[in-house]
Amino acid sequence: MHNFGLGSSSGGTKTDPPPRYLLDVQQGFFLFLERTEALLYGNPYKISFSTVSTALKVASAISNNKNELRFLAEDIARRLEIANSMSVTDSSQFSDRTITFLRNLKQELGAIILLSNRGVLRRLLKADADSKTVIDAFRRINDLCKDFQLDFTIITNQKLDRANVKAAMQTLYEASSYEASYDWGNNYDRPSCHPKTREGYLWQLEAWSQKKSSDHPGIFWIYGPAGTGKSAIMQSFCEQLQGKGRLGGSFFFKRGHLSRENAMKVFPTIAYHLSRALPELELTISTSVREDPAVFHKSLATQLKKLIVGPCQAVSLAFPLIIVIDGLDECEGQQSQREILRSLGNAHDDFKSSLAVLIASRPEAHVRRAFEEESSLTFAQTLEIQGSKDDIRTYLLKQFQNIRETQPYLRTAPLSWPGENVVEQFVQQSSGHFLYASTVVKFIGDEGGNPEERIRVIRDIESRHLSSAAATRASNLDQIYLRVV
Repeated sequence: MHNFGLGSSSGGTKTDPPPRYLLDVQQGFFLFLERTEALLYGNPYKISFSTVSTALKVASAISNNKNELRFLAEDIARRLEIANSMSVTDSSQFSDRTITFLRNLKQELGAIILLSNRGVLRRLLKADADSKTVIDAFRRINDLCKDFQLDFTIITNQKLDRANVKAAMQTLYEASSYEASYDWGNNYDRPSCHPKTREGYLWQLEAWSQKKSSDHPGIFWIYGPAGTGKSAIMQSFCEQLQGKGRLGGSFFFKRGHLSRENAMKVFPTIAYHLSRALPELELTISTSVREDPAVFHKSLATQLKKLIVGPCQAVSLAFPLIIVIDGLDECEGQQSQREILRSLGNAHDDFKSSLAVLIASRPEAHVRRAFEEESSLTFAQTLEIQGSKDDIRTYLLKQFQNIRETQPYLRTAPLSWPGENVVEQFVQQSSGHFLYASTVVKFIGDEGGNPEERIRVIRDIESRHLSSAAATRASNLDQIYLRVV
């Protein structure tokens, strides 16, 4: 433990001890230097205890304005007491502030100590000037302590705010569905578009996302029957947006999945994604969560307003961020699906300058009616996704090439395997549905089986079902699925 007493002057000559108010200043500085010592290891601006002690002795001996010296000393002691009561942080910001404070403090203490080097006659002649020098130095030291206390308070509050933000983000994360994100690690059921396929649709989505005019529809609905590749298009578009820093958030519904079919998870999930996309949105969204922790149990419209629209309005975005919602028809309950659409439509005018929303689903009657009859949604842009045999052919040829190159059974197969007739048969049978084509590929290429035999199984299934194309495809797909599982 350091001795906070002033002791004697150099050479062993006893001096009158400084008054209590200067002892309080000394103790405050000593404690501060002890608490910050670890941050200042090897720093040239580190101040020794003896420097503080000597400067205060000189000030006590030289100053003839004891009232003002006392006033300033007591103010300095109070500020040091407050600073010493705060938690020292090892942040670079705090270290920088501390070093600046000590550098200036060392300069002021040094100026006071220099006054003691004068001879007796000179001290008598310059007594008033030296006294003023001491008082001026104490005023500057008081200002240094005041500024440092303010900086320390700001840093501490920032640290506290950061802790509050982190806690709010954790609450938001727990209310969201991380599995519903386009980039969730287990998204085996959501492949992106095969290269050179669905390019026309992706181009249209890109063109829509780039427009910024005030009358531009901020909601876009793409629809099509099962198996036409809507989710693959949405997956690929999310990847494109993410690469350009334009993806605000995503939610991929999945029927039968506890959190991915839950409408109450949609807007918290998208809000969490937005908070990750832009730091400034993290602050405004976390504030909303702290102000209303029960928001996750309120209506979808309220969640959208408080977690997404309000926070986005509070910041200035250079360009609209895109929100992607896939498989709306797989959300549990038609009422919930309509409520999601109604909430987005009603809030459109409030968020259209900062956000745009892309929705994909099957053309279920209630979803179609919402876009056709809801006044808040009739402005939305729509696009029907149709099957493309050319895209299916491109996909199949590439996948069969991969199978030929990786399957031991096909080491001697010709480069044209499995042959143009087989490929064309699958293309025609798919009727442009990627679900059919991907299921066929999965069955044929599955490890442990003979691809040639599996092709014969599929062709045998198809040869026994010669009814309408839709019925044939559905029946064949069912049987192929049974083989796959």
